[in-house]
Amino acid sequence: MDRKKKTALLLFDVICIALTMLCGKASKWMEHIPMMREGEMTVEESSYTKCIEEAVSEPRVINESVFMRKKSYELNEEDYENLLRIVEAEATGEDLKGRILVANVVMNRVKSRRFPNSVTQVFMQRDNGKVQFSPVADGRFGSVSISEKTREAVKQVIYGTDYSEGAMYFVSAKGANEETYSWFRGSLNYLFTHGGHEFYK
Repeated sequence: MDRKKKTALLLFDVICIALTMLCGKASKWMEHIPMMREGEMTVEESSYTKCIEEAVSEPRVINESVFMRKKSYELNEEDYENLLRIVEAEATGEDLKGRILVANVVMNRVKSRRFPNSVTQVFMQRDNGKVQFSPVADGRFGSVSISEKTREAVKQVIYGTDYSEGAMYFVSAKGANEETYSWFRGSLNYLFTHGGHEFYK
């Protein structure tokens, strides 16, 4: 056999061996692919199962404040009861928002430096001998029965509901005498009307 044939035969053998080795490696590599995927799935499933088991088996501490609204006002028992009474007396016949607005005005006064700093002192305040809230003068404040609607209104205000736009005063246009109504109109800034009340700042 001449030299060229030997070289060609040797080259052919080398190519065949290389292809055989390459095919073998490729086969082994392909075998590893499902194993890797299976391994990955196993890890994921294992981790997921572990999380579920931990969630079921281990106690969890829940911060209840996340699920509860924070109070805007802390009232003592006397102020709370008096707020209920003044809202019921002033807003008899009003809807829930109307009652909330009356409570808003009382609390706006409590927050203001221009008025006393407690609910009881606010509605008992007198200006030149005149009471600020008519139910205190006519006795309705002490005789009302508190409705569930008023309790709900006061509760919402305590937890921050405020539709008042900063109102400090309200008046019933139909119920006020001409002198009182003229004072509201001439001395204060009108904001809006809701139900039977006009609100001022």
